[in-house]
Amino acid sequence: MRRLSILSMLILTVLIMAACSEDTTSDSTEEQVTPVELASVIKGDLVLEKDVIGRTIPGSQSAVVPTTPGELVKLAVSKGDVVEKGDLIGRVRSSQAADQVEIQQVSVKQANQQLESAKSQRSAAQDALNSAEDNLASARNQASSTGDIPSVTIEAPEQLDELYENGTLSEEQYHEAKQQFEEAEQQANEFQSSLSSLLSSSQATVAQAEQAVQQAESQVNSAQSAVDQAELGVEQANTQLNQTESQVSTTITAPTSGEIASLEVTEGAMVSNAQPVATIVSLQPIKVQASVTSNELNLFQLDKEILVTLDSLDEQEGKATISYISNVTNDTGLYPVEATISNKDRTLKAGMMVSFILPEKVVADKLIVPTAAVVEEKGESFVYVVNEEKATQVPVTVIEAQSDQTAIDAELNEGDQVVVKGQLTLTDGNKVKVMKGEQ
Repeated sequence: MRRLSILSMLILTVLIMAACSEDTTSDSTEEQVTPVELASVIKGDLVLEKDVIGRTIPGSQSAVVPTTPGELVKLAVSKGDVVEKGDLIGRVRSSQAADQVEIQQVSVKQANQQLESAKSQRSAAQDALNSAEDNLASARNQASSTGDIPSVTIEAPEQLDELYENGTLSEEQYHEAKQQFEEAEQQANEFQSSLSSLLSSSQATVAQAEQAVQQAESQVNSAQSAVDQAELGVEQANTQLNQTESQVSTTITAPTSGEIASLEVTEGAMVSNAQPVATIVSLQPIKVQASVTSNELNLFQLDKEILVTLDSLDEQEGKATISYISNVTNDTGLYPVEATISNKDRTLKAGMMVSFILPEKVVADKLIVPTAAVVEEKGESFVYVVNEEKATQVPVTVIEAQSDQTAIDAELNEGDQVVVKGQLTLTDGNKVKVMKGEQ
């Protein structure tokens, strides 16, 4: 019984091993499928590009120099400020012009004093004229009130003689009466003479008053002329003062638009017209400067627009125009070249790295495949072409290769599908499954 049991176990073990062997054979005969991605073969020109590294520099640089030496009484900008052409940088007070201002101020003061004196004299002359006119009016009124002098004649009445002759009057009475009449006549003559003198005096007073008025009017006219002359002197003195003051405080303005890159002075400092107080750099446009070898020099053409990558701004691309190509080398034995970038948004700053992307060589009219499709193994290059879900290995000759595309010679046609992902695990004839890409 024991032998039968051992024999049964051996038979069972043999059967299990046989079954496992059959499963292994079945698995090995099943074909493996590789997932791949494809791209098309194209025919055209492959442009080989060369990168030349440059650095940004200001588009232009201008020194700000005062026109007049003196004290900087006002500084209107700070380092880093962006200014436009004509903006105020500062004000300078000239020491020499300041002395001239003081002299002109004295002249203005003297002219004003002369004007006040002339006005005072005119006022006095006007008062004298008013007084003379009042005196004339009074004299005329007095002469008018005097009027014509009447003729006064006193004669002894005829009855006096008759009264004496007929005895009415005694001789004594007669002579006394006659004497009284003679005295009255003398008094009348004296009164008339007095009236005549008074009239003559009034007329003389009027004449004198009229002459005084004329003289006063002449003095008023002269005083007015003096006032007019003094006013003209004040106006001329003020004009001269204004001109001198304009020379005292001269303005410093920006000669160009840009950024204040350096500021050499502070407010209150003395400045000259031979040393700059500031430097303005223009970053719009901005320049790119590079030094290249004689071989690279041939890749640059004046006024030609080229592609650049902005290394300092996450490899952003832009365009630049070649603005200068040197015909002589610098101290390092290289040739300086410059290009201009518009930099409208002012994102580029001086000192940033920029790469020129230059077409160095062109491979014309060749088959071009993605560089990733080319597999190199044991010194040979080949690609895998997919037809009917199978990968076929096709030998290629690499003419020129770049990071993205490679020009080749091969038994391929434009439009053939080559494997660009999954090719490293393939062998010739493998079954594939296209996951992505052209078919």
